[in-house]
Amino acid sequence: MVANGELIAEADFRERLGITPRRLSELLADGSVFALEVAGVEYYPALLADKRHDHKRLQAICRILVPTPAGSRLHFLSSGRGSLGNRSPVEMLDADDDFKRACQAATAWAAEWSRTVVKMYEGEHEVEPADVEPLYTAAAEVDPRRRLWERASEALHVHGHEWPLGPYPEARTFALFVERQAVGDSAPTPEACVQILVVGELIRIRIVAAPGTTLNSQTIAAGKHKTFVDVAKQVIAHLLALSAGR
Repeated sequence: MVANGELIAEADFRERLGITPRRLSELLADGSVFALEVAGVEYYPALLADKRHDHKRLQAICRILVPTPAGSRLHFLSSGRGSLGNRSPVEMLDADDDFKRACQAATAWAAEWSRTVVKMYEGEHEVEPADVEPLYTAAAEVDPRRRLWERASEALHVHGHEWPLGPYPEARTFALFVERQAVGDSAPTPEACVQILVVGELIRIRIVAAPGTTLNSQTIAAGKHKTFVDVAKQVIAHLLALSAGR
């Protein structure tokens, strides 16, 4: 790809785009452009500097693709896709409707590279137990840049990736763990632990660990929810609303 000009050196890339080193650093930082390493040297996709393309729209799609590896981003941009009528995203930058479809395809594809998993265990736990089967596990392919509780909520509500299927019992005390795993990573990244205790008509919540969250404990009304899965959905909805209000 370097030999045939599909990948070009930084100086050539900047010259074609007409940008300074500082501007290139800014574009790299927000994902508007990207580089691939070849034999220890970074090269840039020539198509990102092609004057035939709408650079503003192309860079918008690149920002959507940030969760994916650089080589995969280039393949996505330059390859025909059945969902796009066998056209590539770079061929769909001119017409508004085409560009919107390309962005939607990029969003769906980027989400496939990261999965958010919610697991629940009976009892009080601060660390996910290794020798106990979870009461419930749910997962969803979600863009990792979305907020933690938003991703956890989606995992709990998207059907087809939860087990066991139920019916679910009542559980008065249980711990909920949220973790994220990227394609190719052997181990998931723990993101949150929420201890949940149902006492009569009240739900007591204690967050043991959650990045960017300052709430340590709180009590909310239990309402009419019966199973522990119902309670978990209510707790996550509450935490999502709190985070949205900040």
